[in-house]
Amino acid sequence: MLSKSLHIDQKMAHFRFLEFADRERIKRELELALPAVEFNVFAEYQFNFGISDTQDNTYFIYGIDENMSHIIGDFQIEEDTMYSQSTISDFATLRVPSVVIDEFGLSSGEALDYKVSLKSGVYERNPLNLYGKKFEKIMLEVEHIRNN
Repeated sequence: MLSKSLHIDQKMAHFRFLEFADRERIKRELELALPAVEFNVFAEYQFNFGISDTQDNTYFIYGIDENMSHIIGDFQIEEDTMYSQSTISDFATLRVPSVVIDEFGLSSGEALDYKVSLKSGVYERNPLNLYGKKFEKIMLEVEHIRNN
């Protein structure tokens, strides 16, 4: 899996974050450099913070282009639906921050309710599973150390 979060221009020695328009350029460059290799270029989306629901559960939300659902599970992505390895109920009402962008950056003073279906079926091993059981084990070990 090829993943870069910034673009480096060696002549100008500066960087910029990737944009959606960069996908086609990346695809062309890979096709030229690796003509015998099959690949898919797709976007990964994420909130950089947890989103709570009305029951005080917190979700860390990642997403991918709809046509790539097969790499995270055996399902077709549906609108207004969140997928995970397991679920705690069939629905959740997320409290999504209403973000304001101004000259000072991003801010949010209120949240909007957004009802979603919850479905299981995400593979344990998938490209979006950044931490998995190793992360859970680390957190348990840290908690054990703190309690002793």
